Amino acid sequence: MTVWAQQTVFIGAQGYDDLATAVAAADDGDVITVKADQTLSGARITVTPGDSRAITIKGEGDTKVKLTRDSKNKNLLFLLNGGDITFENLVFDNNHVDKAMIEANDGSILHMQGCDLLNSVNKGVQIKTTATLADITASGSTSDDKTATILVGAGDKLTISGNADYDMYLENTYKFYQGESLTGRVAIKLPQDKYNDGRVVCQSVPAEGVYTLAGAPGDNYAFEIINSQLTVVRYVIKNENSGVNYRTVMDAYTAVKGISDEAVTFSVLDNADVTDRIGDVADGKNFDITFRGIKPEVTLTKKFNNKIFVSNNQNLTFENLTLDCNGSTRDGDFEVSMRTLTMRGVKITNSAAAAGLFNVKEGARTLVLDGVTAENCTAPVIDLNGRLRLSGNTGFSINVANAGATITAAGELTNAGPIAIIPTALTLATGTVLVKDCDDAARFTLADTEDWTLAAEGGNLVAAPAPLTIGDPAVESEGCYLHQPGSDIIIVPAGKVGIIRFDLAEGTSLRYRFTPYVAVVAEGDAPAWSDYDHAAGIALPAAGTIDLQLTKGERTGARTMYVYDNPELTGITDAAVDAAAPARYYDLRGIEVTGTDMRPGIYIERRGSSARRIVVR
Repeated sequence: MTVWAQQTVFIGAQGYDDLATAVAAADDGDVITVKADQTLSGARITVTPGDSRAITIKGEGDTKVKLTRDSKNKNLLFLLNGGDITFENLVFDNNHVDKAMIEANDGSILHMQGCDLLNSVNKGVQIKTTATLADITASGSTSDDKTATILVGAGDKLTISGNADYDMYLENTYKFYQGESLTGRVAIKLPQDKYNDGRVVCQSVPAEGVYTLAGAPGDNYAFEIINSQLTVVRYVIKNENSGVNYRTVMDAYTAVKGISDEAVTFSVLDNADVTDRIGDVADGKNFDITFRGIKPEVTLTKKFNNKIFVSNNQNLTFENLTLDCNGSTRDGDFEVSMRTLTMRGVKITNSAAAAGLFNVKEGARTLVLDGVTAENCTAPVIDLNGRLRLSGNTGFSINVANAGATITAAGELTNAGPIAIIPTALTLATGTVLVKDCDDAARFTLADTEDWTLAAEGGNLVAAPAPLTIGDPAVESEGCYLHQPGSDIIIVPAGKVGIIRFDLAEGTSLRYRFTPYVAVVAEGDAPAWSDYDHAAGIALPAAGTIDLQLTKGERTGARTMYVYDNPELTGITDAAVDAAAPARYYDLRGIEVTGTDMRPGIYIERRGSSARRIVVR
């Protein structure tokens, strides 16, 4: 006797061994009732192109019937290329296989009512045709950033309604419609390049609180209902005081302009265009404003002409962001017109201004720069009439355009190269304070002057006479220039001041002549020299060092210094030893002694401008 397996798939009273057989046998308008759970292990169930049958496949009773993919079955479960197919009261369990359960292509119509989608990997249902989804839920599913349980691959053909709980991926710029009484949760993902501010995804009036935007490039993307349509918005700035997000910088700025009486902090969430000048506040409001980037790469880009970028009528601060001048040729794009402009951790880019980036007006107007750099800027210069406070790695040249301007090191300076100070409006003198609260002269340099340099004095950097720029045979050491043995000519450029240092052996004399005139003062163990054009020789009482401190003479032009450190050399005009002059004696410490005090030892005898070593026995 043959026993037949109990049939669980029916069209009316006619039973079928499996769902595929029933679909193949169904006529237009038939309802296929599934009375028990099914395992789908065979070939995919296909409705071919041109098939115009309307078929409903539904589970029987109040308990949903489950259709489970066999884990070995890697095919589509249902491929709809034709027909008008409805699924009702079913559970589709994809068994964690990375293949869609249902693919509905152009030429077919898909309806799903009261169905659950379980355990999908990436897409569960792929829709490329007219479709309706009502009371659909999904659970246990996973997907990458290019898929979701419901993948919509055709535009403006899907309508959703009822109680929903699923993720949906909209390819390209496709939209959908919302039917009546949508509740629950629908998370929508888009292609990464389609999260555009203002993009509409639902064309009918969307339900409040149902939709979330998933997979966006940043947390600053969300949905808003605009003109009764579900619209993607990209927030670029947030008012941290009120918690309100804004889609443009100027919207945020205008919202507080002339209204707020307290300090306001804006978090810059994403790159944003600036379409008008920042800094003008109406009605005399003087509250502080801070723009703080969530990361240094966040960029505010100037998108207007004929105005400067920033002009502060109140204390204005930029932190941890990039300011892009966008090729602006406007000099002083950042103007300190009132109070204080502060920048910390800021990079300024793409300025084509020829005269400079900053214009600090006179008086108490203050520019504070802490770790501010420039990139692709023609003239990274500060035009300083007021106050400047520097710290960190900051590398702008400073044009001191007002004698009352001040520069202060407000913290540790870490700039690798020296900051150039151009003393345009200053009359320099020895001791003129140029940088307050800084004793590291390597952090700055004086530009456009050959006569002055910077020196640390009293915790500040002050003007000091520049060292002589002398070619061979002199080398610089500790701000001086050392005479090199074996050479006897040093060229001193015009207009220079500074020091030349000589190391001489005991008992030798230094003979020199400057042409033309230069004032010379000796320091160290040598006697003071008067302002002679030349001197026959000065004895060094003991082995050691003397310095010639040179100051400007009344004449101009290059000076030639003839140097001899051998007392036997002759031939310099007026350089002969004055044998008739009275003798004076010095011990090796340079202390003058008389003949009665001279005990056995070595002494220096000086006659006029000549000297020699003698031995007393």
